[in-house]
Amino acid sequence: MQPTYHYSQTVQQQQQSQPVQWIYQPSFYNGYTTSVPITLNQPSSIVQTYLSPIEQQNQINSQLSPVISSTYPPSMKTSSRFRNAFSCSNQQQTNNSDDEYYYHEQQLNHNLSKHDIERLPVKGDGNCLFYALAEGLIYEMKNDPHQFGTQIRRLFRLPTHFRLVDFADCLRQICVDQWRLHEDYYSQFVDKEKVAFLKEVKKFSKNGVSDSTLGDIVPLTIANTLNINITIFTSVSNLPRIDVKPEHKDNVSLTQKTIYLAYNQYGVGHYDAAYPRT
Repeated sequence: MQPTYHYSQTVQQQQQSQPVQWIYQPSFYNGYTTSVPITLNQPSSIVQTYLSPIEQQNQINSQLSPVISSTYPPSMKTSSRFRNAFSCSNQQQTNNSDDEYYYHEQQLNHNLSKHDIERLPVKGDGNCLFYALAEGLIYEMKNDPHQFGTQIRRLFRLPTHFRLVDFADCLRQICVDQWRLHEDYYSQFVDKEKVAFLKEVKKFSKNGVSDSTLGDIVPLTIANTLNINITIFTSVSNLPRIDVKPEHKDNVSLTQKTIYLAYNQYGVGHYDAAYPRT
């Protein structure tokens, strides 16, 4: 089953009536909003436990969805006009007008409002896509603490209190590991005549790096790996919504959820987190 993209599908949100055990109250840390309790002086145990050499990842990878298909999705072939839509950068652009920025903001806000989606800003330092994905996962962990929340915490070995930046680092490393493990599949999404895939993977493994063609396949990689749907609302008038669906829904034990992202294509592009209004 190939990943499918729909531009006008009704937004659906899975909700549980179980009592909430997570405290979900946005706080401000290092210039961006986070939704988890912050322990500033606590050493980062998340990255230390997950970011081990790839040959030591067998136990974790066995819980993740394997990618075995080698067919290039036709919908991705025709997406060159939306190139770099899945990337963000900390570089500054000065050759774009304020009018263009406000146009994209207006277009994105319109798309979000039309689907009753709220935006949660995150810092634009080259990691914004991973911050936004982390916020979306945390939101679903808050809504479903007993099942999805427990599954994610066990998978990532999350302590009771953890930093958003560490969770985002884990998501980046998951992508890097999956690209290395399934090079034959994921390398099809880049122009191998212009890009040395594994060299690009090594480059993308560094914190803050986003000026890479691999940024385009991050949503698909996370969707495949965690068995989640990712819906992206954009500021592009002729491509207002992209739904990224995993290829192998039965190969991982995680309860399937939908994570929402808000993408502003102005300049180098920027991602924010998003979630349904209540």
